[in-house]
Amino acid sequence: PGTDDDVQHALGVLGHRVAQGLVHDVLVLGQVPDEKVGGGRRRRQAADQRPCQGRPHRKTQCRQREGGVGLGHGQHHGEGGGEMAIRHPLRQYFARAYDAGMEEETLKKRFPEQSQLIGDVYLQCGSGINPPLTHGAGRWFDAAAAWLGLADGVMSFEAQAPMRLEYAARHEVSGNETVLPFRLTRREDGLMMADWRELWAIKPGTIASPARSLHWTLAEAAVGMIEAEYAKHSRIPVMLTGGVFQNRLFTAMLQDKLKSRDIAFFMPVKLPVNDGAIAIGQLMWAGLDFRPDGDG
Repeated sequence: PGTDDDVQHALGVLGHRVAQGLVHDVLVLGQVPDEKVGGGRRRRQAADQRPCQGRPHRKTQCRQREGGVGLGHGQHHGEGGGEMAIRHPLRQYFARAYDAGMEEETLKKRFPEQSQLIGDVYLQCGSGINPPLTHGAGRWFDAAAAWLGLADGVMSFEAQAPMRLEYAARHEVSGNETVLPFRLTRREDGLMMADWRELWAIKPGTIASPARSLHWTLAEAAVGMIEAEYAKHSRIPVMLTGGVFQNRLFTAMLQDKLKSRDIAFFMPVKLPVNDGAIAIGQLMWAGLDFRPDGDG
């Protein structure tokens, strides 16, 4: 009932663990975080983010007597074409290339067969015509697959491009992973944000095991967010929840990084890791005196 999806995810999983007496407090890495535009979750636009200036964005921080803390999210990017971009990963990548400051003509030279689409996306992002902002992990994987040339056309279903990326990563040589460029910054409200703009300007042909490196880098960014808060809340385990954790390779990489740092974590066991847990979270929200503003 009117709650942000990451809070619903967290409440569903947390409620199950509390019922078992397994956990009472938790740091939430919610969906790393996942966010959709069109046909699911439509988010508020960020007034300070290019390409579309609009209503101020408010990211809910989840707390219950210091019981839960949302950690951060990815850099906002416009989705050229709105809902259409969900199944057209090239739109996701081209919008991010726009945000990275890549010149339109430079991108057209790299993708000559997509010149018309590039022009359309740059026009949409530059003018604010139907490019709702997103910072979700699912859309990040879409853009990454297109960046590697794994998703040139329209996908048959929403997760097709990320599945292709994971498949490609599993067939690359393990041990050649490189941490690709990104920056972790902290917003004025204290929430951390991963800025990926430097990444999208790189030519993937220069990277060994690029698909594995993308997974490795996203895991590194997630760990960076966790470490920043875990130092202040070391007694609290980290909850990993959201559709992105259906990617077993990414999940395994993140878990290995957490274990190497002696950071306690858990994931859903009897509840699905994706949106299937949201209904349980809604029940938890309705049944508990829980508020996302820290007053509950």
